[in-house]
Amino acid sequence: MTQVQKLFLAILSASLKPECQEQSKELSKLLEKTSISWQALYQIAKEQALSLLLYDYILTYSFEILTKEEQKKIQNQVMTAAVMYYHMVNFVFKVLSLAKQEGISCCILKGIGLSAYYPKEELRKTGDVDLYIPNLEEWERFCKILKSQGFKQEKTIADHHISFFYIISGIRFELEVHKKPINRQENKEFNKEIDKIFALFANKNYCNFSEIMIMNGTIPVLPIEENIFYLLLHMLQHFLSGGMGLRMLCDWVVIWRKKGQEPNFCLEKYLSFIRQSKIEGFHYMVTGLCITFLGLSLQEVPWMEGHMPRKEVMDLFLNDIFHGGEFGEKDTSRMLILLEKPRFFVYLKEFHRQMQLRFQKAGKFPILWPFLWLASFVIFFYNNKFLRKTSLSQILKGTEERSRLLEEITLFKK
Repeated sequence: MTQVQKLFLAILSASLKPECQEQSKELSKLLEKTSISWQALYQIAKEQALSLLLYDYILTYSFEILTKEEQKKIQNQVMTAAVMYYHMVNFVFKVLSLAKQEGISCCILKGIGLSAYYPKEELRKTGDVDLYIPNLEEWERFCKILKSQGFKQEKTIADHHISFFYIISGIRFELEVHKKPINRQENKEFNKEIDKIFALFANKNYCNFSEIMIMNGTIPVLPIEENIFYLLLHMLQHFLSGGMGLRMLCDWVVIWRKKGQEPNFCLEKYLSFIRQSKIEGFHYMVTGLCITFLGLSLQEVPWMEGHMPRKEVMDLFLNDIFHGGEFGEKDTSRMLILLEKPRFFVYLKEFHRQMQLRFQKAGKFPILWPFLWLASFVIFFYNNKFLRKTSLSQILKGTEERSRLLEEITLFKK
């Protein structure tokens, strides 16, 4: 890990716990003396979608390291982001109001639903809105309602949600309407366990979602245990594809500090989800990273006692995060991690799975598979050569390197 990366993590840790002012002041003195420029820190923050947390820290504790021009620029960007956040909240209320009018049971996943747990809720970047409608019949009905209300559907290869966009006063808002928490994964037993855990919410009349206060209103979210577990699933989904970013680890820190300490939180229920889904190793890894680098304490997650990953393995995992940026988009050779040791047959099996994911309807008919394989290969070749500007050899090399991380993480093991 480089010195600028270490300093950036220290700033994140301080930003997520602003009540520790002495730590922040000491860090501010270090920032003034170090040869590391704030622009180098900004580059990492930009790659990880954490610019607002960095800006707020600098404006609060290290304002003098900026030129007057830089001070004004950052202040304007923070103000613009805050205004955009309020627009996003109003959009969420609009969508929820429409669902309520139609009598549809739903809740918000991550995004705005996590902002309330941050020291300043507007500092968490929000990209889109994720609406979860567990009942399939209601999900289909609401998607039709959205189209009738002027929402435009976008193309997506995800099998667990449909994407829409909506424009208000020239501002584009993106909405993902989920019928399942995450994409179907390669491991079928894992998929079955996730379905079991979230089966309760598929009842059309389910009305026991939790609520959190945002601005002057409330929004429904998953109950505490399922909410924290969903966040872990979301990280896992991204880790197994392009990659996960530091922002997800920040989310993990704040949700444990705020919700994991509540008296009505049932730790045993939550841990049973981890055991059922067999993702203990990943669970310990992300939490170990937050303890080691982002200030989460063992007192806040006492179940980690005796489960801390080895330092060298955490360093490898963290390097994967820094190298890939948010969602792995910084590294164009990234695509996924293979759950089995990379070899020719395993690549073919994954290629077939991706084909079925892309062509969800046509892929159900084996007679069409040869044509769909050809179409998938053409799309794969075009995207990599002309959009991602990478080669097949680079992709295979990146896949093999990232797949080695799984050797250190117990995942889906009986």
